[in-house]
Amino acid sequence: LKEPPLSRKTLLQDPFIRVNINLLKEWDQEVLTRHDKADLLIHRLALLADMGIKVSDPGLKTIVSKVLKKKDNRGIFQIMIQIPKVFGGEDKPEWMWTMCDFPQILYALQKMGAPEDAYADALRELTCMVDENGYRCKSSKPRFKGPGPRTSICPYGNLLAAKALGINPSTRDTPAARKAVEALLHHWEVRKEKKYFLFGIGTDFKKLKFPLIWYNLLHVLYALSYYPAYYTDSRFQEMWELNQPPQ
Repeated sequence: LKEPPLSRKTLLQDPFIRVNINLLKEWDQEVLTRHDKADLLIHRLALLADMGIKVSDPGLKTIVSKVLKKKDNRGIFQIMIQIPKVFGGEDKPEWMWTMCDFPQILYALQKMGAPEDAYADALRELTCMVDENGYRCKSSKPRFKGPGPRTSICPYGNLLAAKALGINPSTRDTPAARKAVEALLHHWEVRKEKKYFLFGIGTDFKKLKFPLIWYNLLHVLYALSYYPAYYTDSRFQEMWELNQPPQ
């Protein structure tokens, strides 16, 4: 992308990019049953954002329109989710949001250069829903709760919140952003003793994986990279050392 216009033209004509843009046109048709599937449309949207796709690119106007059409009355992005009754759902598809999805959409729209009024309400709501220990397992359904105590942090939710808040200079230094970052660093610090909502930090977490989809080392480091004040933190440094290739 540093050699326009040829490189941008190449990007937009790439078969992988074109396939993913076409798949995203089915945004309002997908029913999410679990968040850790790599081929979910919310992850494809974030991947395209990370690869340099913008809302002004061909085909994106229709997609963004569908995303924005399903905001709730607070301006938070909703998707079609089927939550089992054991977790407080209805066992049928519903338009709703959880901490495992809407910050990912918020991050992607910001990185793609969407106009501020498209995401401002969702960004404000994200900063307001943080708790004293970071982001917890929350949803638009009051009864919803993942596999853990209601007062525990959700590591993946904090990861997505740190990205969505960190990419925006106006929210990067807010208490909400700092709590999300501290929650991630805390989890690393107590990794040998604690799992939160079944998220552990072990051998699988430490494998370098791309695209940046689930809760793992490279994805956490990417989220933390938006916060230079933490580069010298010993916990960040420990993670960074694992990210380095062998000499």
